[in-house]
Amino acid sequence: MKRTAAVVTAVLVAGLAPAVPAAARTGLSWTPCAEPSLAQLGLECATLAVPVDHTRPRGRKITLALSRKKAVRSQGVLVVNPGGPGITGRSVAGTVAGVMPADLAASYDIVGIDPRGVGASDPSLSCDEGYFTPPWPDPVPANPGQELRLAARPLGYALKCAARYGWLLPHMSSEDSARDLDDVRQALGQRTIDFLGYGYGTYVGAVYGTLFPGKLRRAVFDSVARPDADWYRHYVEQEDPGFDARAKDFFAWIAGQDAGYHLGTTAEAVSAAYYGARSAVRDKPAAGVVGPFEFEATFHNVAWESRLWPFLAGTLAAYRRNGDEQALLTAYQALAAHHGDNDYAAFTAVQCADTNWPRDWSRWHADASRLHATAPFATWNNTWYLAPCAFWPPFPRHAVTITGTGLPPALIVHATDDIALAYRDARRLHATVPGSRLVTEQGGLDPAVSFLRADPCVDAEVTAYLAAGTLPAADVSCAADQGRKANGRFSLGVGEPSSFRWLRR
Repeated sequence: MKRTAAVVTAVLVAGLAPAVPAAARTGLSWTPCAEPSLAQLGLECATLAVPVDHTRPRGRKITLALSRKKAVRSQGVLVVNPGGPGITGRSVAGTVAGVMPADLAASYDIVGIDPRGVGASDPSLSCDEGYFTPPWPDPVPANPGQELRLAARPLGYALKCAARYGWLLPHMSSEDSARDLDDVRQALGQRTIDFLGYGYGTYVGAVYGTLFPGKLRRAVFDSVARPDADWYRHYVEQEDPGFDARAKDFFAWIAGQDAGYHLGTTAEAVSAAYYGARSAVRDKPAAGVVGPFEFEATFHNVAWESRLWPFLAGTLAAYRRNGDEQALLTAYQALAAHHGDNDYAAFTAVQCADTNWPRDWSRWHADASRLHATAPFATWNNTWYLAPCAFWPPFPRHAVTITGTGLPPALIVHATDDIALAYRDARRLHATVPGSRLVTEQGGLDPAVSFLRADPCVDAEVTAYLAAGTLPAADVSCAADQGRKANGRFSLGVGEPSSFRWLRR
């Protein structure tokens, strides 16, 4: 659930919606989307005003931006949440419609939402447009003075956010997004909706079903985010060590392809090449832009998307063996560069609003120092990325407890070897939701399995569930295609990189 994403697109559709008279169906005014990228997907757009504070429905309003891929013969509404937080959702409706089975797509009004504070919704958060101007300092502090100077950056960011959006920040939680979703449901004129959530979107969907019992008719939770929303512990316990483990997998894979990459025939040799390249950009940022912080952020994508392995291996080889700084710059700009501040501002606002983060910096220092000793690939980089939450404005935070009450018998999908999102959390949610079924991709490395990975075993179960509400009789195990990451056919085409920013948890 971090800045770089791991996937390309999503999938689904089908279901039965309650009959609603046409005149009563909508409180929304749908028109063809003006943005060319959305218009090309055949989407309609609308806006909806929602309260800043749902306990004060007549108070100050903000605006959500929505999209819809209209059904040919509507059986209901499928709301798709691509994850995040901080990810725009409107284009997802068209992307999902394009990759799911055609008859399934034709049977749903597929709705995408730019969540509060995100994208075309108003306001679209931005606290400091220049915050990630590269190159950043080395994220690994060499001494207490360097650490203090680094800590001043997230402190300053938090102060700027508070000054600009102090009125909104207490209402940027996942609970607020779930309450927005029910306003969308009502505006659509639906008694119930169906839901497909990836990554962090699984948490939003579970919160929605908990707060509004019976309003979710069918729910697919794909790649489950931690159900207790303790995001600090997620990073310390899962993402920091997990990313390091996946880096070792990546290095071993490159070693097995030494005839192509010439970075070493052992994982240790490739690791030395990687950290050697990191040291080189610390001393002299590539193209004056890619320093160690940007270098790490670029290569963190190996943990999100195994189909990027050939591209990133080629990038590392081009720089390490040939000194090709342009290769590093291209990869950074495609996969890790921040284009504006909205995604990070919204990501941070939601994370910091959901739950209580440690306020004592000594806790952050101790955890980062301890983890870095055994997991250097991502630990300090993650620490600074999340650090504004240590300095965020104080206000009450109460994460919604997911008890399973109110949720339908859901279909839960997860890959066993996904290290960004823990398989154990999928099992926890499965045990919590009565009547749910777990579809496991055995040996799968990546988040967002349904329809995005072209796994016929998984896709058949998701399609049957969405089309007719048919759950498998028992949990299902599907074997992952481990050849996917090694096919070498991945390329970064025009417009393609943004698709890898979908899923942050």
